[in-house]
Amino acid sequence: MFLADSLGFLDLEGQLEKIDPAIKCNLMHVTAAPPWAKSMAEIKKAAEQFGVVVEKKLNSLWCSRKWELKEVKDNEFWIVSGIQRPPHDVDVKALIDIHEISITTLAYNHEESPFGGGWPNKEVGLTERGKQFLEECAEHGMIVDLSHASAETTLDALSFAQLRLPKLGICATHSGCWEIFHHDRNMAEADMRIIANRGGYIGIPTLLPILDDKDEDLRAFRMHLKYVINACGEDAVGIGSDAPYCSRPLSEIYDGYKKLVAKLDTAGHLKPRFPMHPLFLYHPYKLEVIARELERSFPIGTVEKIMGLNFRRFLAEYLPK
Repeated sequence: MFLADSLGFLDLEGQLEKIDPAIKCNLMHVTAAPPWAKSMAEIKKAAEQFGVVVEKKLNSLWCSRKWELKEVKDNEFWIVSGIQRPPHDVDVKALIDIHEISITTLAYNHEESPFGGGWPNKEVGLTERGKQFLEECAEHGMIVDLSHASAETTLDALSFAQLRLPKLGICATHSGCWEIFHHDRNMAEADMRIIANRGGYIGIPTLLPILDDKDEDLRAFRMHLKYVINACGEDAVGIGSDAPYCSRPLSEIYDGYKKLVAKLDTAGHLKPRFPMHPLFLYHPYKLEVIARELERSFPIGTVEKIMGLNFRRFLAEYLPK
C-alpha cells in the first residue's frame, strides 16, 4: 500500500537528533524549518541544516518541483519540503530555491502576521499583503496550506482564490473538523468543501487536543475522518498526522511535549494535554497501524486513497510539471 503523510515529523517535534531510518512511508510533507524561524535568512539556515541531517540519516529522496509521481517505487521514501510560518520578508521565488520548498501556510497560530490571522485570532481576515502573497504563490507554483489560518482568513483566502486564482493549489494538510469538535484550530465543513471542490486536499491529524477533549486513542480521529469523507468525498481526504515518526521512552516524549508547548503555545490557546497523540503512534510504522485500523471501517479501495493516493494525486496536479 502506498503510504503518505501530508504533515509529519521525522523526530520529536523540533528535533532531528534521533531520526529512525526504519520509517515506513513513501511520501511525507515535512517542515524544512521550524516555525520559530521568522525570516528568510533563518529559514535558509535551518533548511540547510535540516537537509544535511536528513541526507546523512535517511535513504530518502527530495521531491523536486518537477516530480514524476509515476516513478515512485514501493520501497522509496520521498520528502516534500514546506514551512509552517511564512516570514514577514518572504520572497516566494527565493523560498522555492531553498530545498525545493513547495508548501507554505498563510498564517501561524497567534502571531501577528502581515498576511492574515492565525487560528486563535479567528476574526482577523486576509490582508492586502496576504492577497499579494497568494498571487505570488500562484505565479510560482507554491501550494498554500490553510491549516493554521484563522476562520476569517481562511474564508477570505478561499473567496479570493475562487475569484482570482483558479490554478492555485490549496490544501489543509493537518486540520480537524469544527463540526465534530469546536476547537478554533479546526476548519469549518463549508471551507473544507470549497477546498475539495477545487481539487484540493484535506489531511486529518492525530493531534488529540484538537480532535476531542478526552480521547487518547483513534476514536476521535475516526470520527473526524468519516465526517470529512462524507462531506468532501473520498478522493480529497488523507492523513496529515502532525506527529513524529519515532519510538522513544515515555519520559523523552513528555520532555519533548513540554519543550514544544513552552516554545509555541505559551498562552495555552491549543489547550494542550499529554499525550498529544495516541502513545502507540509514536513509532516509525504508525501509518501501517492506522491503515489496519481503517480497514475495519472502510473498503480497501477507500483506505488506499486515504493512506496515500489522495495526497499523491493532489501533488501530481499542483506541483509544477
